[in-house]
Amino acid sequence: MTEKFRMCSRMMCRREASCTLTYAYSQSTVVIGPLATRVEPHAYDMCTFHASKLTAPRGWDIVRVDGEGSPVMPEGEGIAEASPVGMDNAATVPDNVTNLHFLRGLGPRSS
Repeated sequence: MTEKFRMCSRMMCRREASCTLTYAYSQSTVVIGPLATRVEPHAYDMCTFHASKLTAPRGWDIVRVDGEGSPVMPEGEGIAEASPVGMDNAATVPDNVTNLHFLRGLGPRSS
């Protein structure tokens, strides 16, 4: 009997899924965590490559959590020392998550 594995949900990707992406619409947050134990209707399985390249819509945060509940820090960036803009309610964020995407000011737009 062959072992089944789940594929990345990105179109045309043939890589094995390694994490699950969900959206918290009420908090404008994208959450990328360990691969869910089962397929959920509003969750997206992703490979490591696509999960690392993911960007959030403007004004949304990306929260990455590893399998042990610890935040995943991007290499070479001092996210721990950063003070995110608009995080007045930082006390409500659980200890095991870190915001990796921050809202930037709406500067002049090019046409």
